[in-house]
Amino acid sequence: MAIMKPDLALLIAVSLMAADMSSRSVHAAGCKRILRSPLSCTDGDPTCDLDHRPDRRCIIALCNTGTTGAPRPSFCTGSLTWTTLYSGRVGRTFVARAGRCPVSRRRVSCRPAADPRPLGRTCTLSVDAPTVSTGPTTTHCRIDALRFERQPGHVTTQLNIHFPDAPFRADGQNGWLVVEVLSPLDVGVFAFGDPVKPLGGGIGTGAVGTIGGQSIPIVVERARLEIDEVSRASTIWTDDVHGTLDLDQIGGPLDPRRVVLHLEF
Repeated sequence: MAIMKPDLALLIAVSLMAADMSSRSVHAAGCKRILRSPLSCTDGDPTCDLDHRPDRRCIIALCNTGTTGAPRPSFCTGSLTWTTLYSGRVGRTFVARAGRCPVSRRRVSCRPAADPRPLGRTCTLSVDAPTVSTGPTTTHCRIDALRFERQPGHVTTQLNIHFPDAPFRADGQNGWLVVEVLSPLDVGVFAFGDPVKPLGGGIGTGAVGTIGGQSIPIVVERARLEIDEVSRASTIWTDDVHGTLDLDQIGGPLDPRRVVLHLEF
């Protein structure tokens, strides 16, 4: 299992509308290098920050509303068809492709809110791992369910879970987990190999993260995600999701470390 870099918990920027190289060259021939002033989003602004909350980070999606000659990327607030998605702390910036023109770029910044608010949601987490072991512990958490329409009519979900409190935070880094759900997020049980509600790509894939400074999981033998309640709104982002997640890494002669995790969110 590859270990993600720590800053992946703060920055996710994905382009899902890139054409192949031949189509890029065709578009580039008709594109103009247009210099435009940067876009900015204030933390919590509902016209650009998908979570609508002044919580010291922005979740920004850009839509392509322009033409090849005059790209005009704008903020998406509802459509699942987007060009670039970003989640990061206030004060950060990112550069996005402007519309369909590969030569035109736009810098987007996340500005701080006048009155930021603390993280309010709680989860119950128990974990047995080499560097941290706790019974059921109530802790602050943040849940981001990011929906991707990778092709028309086919929606998948990435579940990002963050833990900013000790003992799950260590070495200056929040605890975090990323779980891939290869179908629309809905009420029910998701698991490896399930043809209807698949979780990740199979044994050893589909869930990565760090808890208490320990890579979680090392190799997943069992993963089970049960969703009890989730928002039905067809939006890019939601945190209105509740359920349980179980991960179990058995260990072995080549890697005897063991991870058992149970999360109620």
